[in-house]
Amino acid sequence: MRDATFTPAVFNNALVNLAVASNGQVLAGGYFSTAAGQPRGRIARFHTNGALDTTFAVTNGADLGVTEVVALPDGKVLIGGDFTTFDGVTRRHVARLNTNGTLDVTFDPAASIDTDWFFALNAQADGKVLIGGSFGFVQGQPKQMLARLHADGALDTTFNPGGSGPSSTVNFINVLPDGKLLIGGWFEHYNGQPRKRIARLFADGTLDPGFVPNWDATNSTTWKAALQSDGKIIVVGWHTSRSGTQPNYIARLHTNGQLDTTFQIGPGANAAVNAVGVLPDDRVVIGGQFTIFNGFNRARFAILNPDGSLPDDPLNWVQWPAASGGNGCRRHARRRARSPWRAGCRVGRHWPLFPPQSTRGR
Repeated sequence: MRDATFTPAVFNNALVNLAVASNGQVLAGGYFSTAAGQPRGRIARFHTNGALDTTFAVTNGADLGVTEVVALPDGKVLIGGDFTTFDGVTRRHVARLNTNGTLDVTFDPAASIDTDWFFALNAQADGKVLIGGSFGFVQGQPKQMLARLHADGALDTTFNPGGSGPSSTVNFINVLPDGKLLIGGWFEHYNGQPRKRIARLFADGTLDPGFVPNWDATNSTTWKAALQSDGKIIVVGWHTSRSGTQPNYIARLHTNGQLDTTFQIGPGANAAVNAVGVLPDDRVVIGGQFTIFNGFNRARFAILNPDGSLPDDPLNWVQWPAASGGNGCRRHARRRARSPWRAGCRVGRHWPLFPPQSTRGR
């Protein structure tokens, strides 16, 4: 059910990333230049009711897209993306903002990253900043796809993979509760060791040999990962399986990296899953390009049970199979003997949860 107390703003261009601050306010980054009708240079902050926070006054802001947003414990904000300046000051792909949205000049990553492909950003408890993407140098020093900055923006040379590091692009960096790092992306090796699309590192950047993924992930990349309360890892992306079983754009791994075959996703998604989160009760929230999940209609958004299965729909809808002429549309379980719903079941039309109000109860 929609929260009627929250009224979202209108943006004039794409919104790419969200982060929630410790006080419940929402930070939004993307390619927009206005939010709620006010100038906002690719980053904006909103109150818990959805109203634009006018005290976070980013007018000029970033010259290009903000694709990563991290809310820091002290109220400051880390941003990353395509931009090369913020408020007219050079900041190549990474910057830190004060609580009022102005540039934090005490964080100066200098020339920073030699790439237009910046994908991953996170912060450790000590204030150090982790960055990932498709690059070979940071501040003039060789750094393959992954690096760490001090809290003042200077390159942290103590963060050393101890080898060649990831063999290709890093799309995400998660800081785990024990301080280790979980990274994912296009790579298939780390320091020459097989690590297909995902790896776990010690805090200093060296490879953790206790995490060895055995999944049959192929066809592209992992985009995001999230942890359940038992430490198991939900991984999503463009990856599919050569065997055709698991994973289909989503999988769950044990804490040692082995594929968890008890994750009951069935055939999974019919297209890429780009975002994932875990709710306090361990249910899994996913979003992406998919329109079907586990054979049921889910238009780019779905909530899964902790074991990966779909929860019962509130009106007990069942699948209308493609073999019967459907493409994810459903009929009511009490009406199985009758024809499937016609409203909304035309080719290319997908209803996220159920047919229109006027069709229910017929």
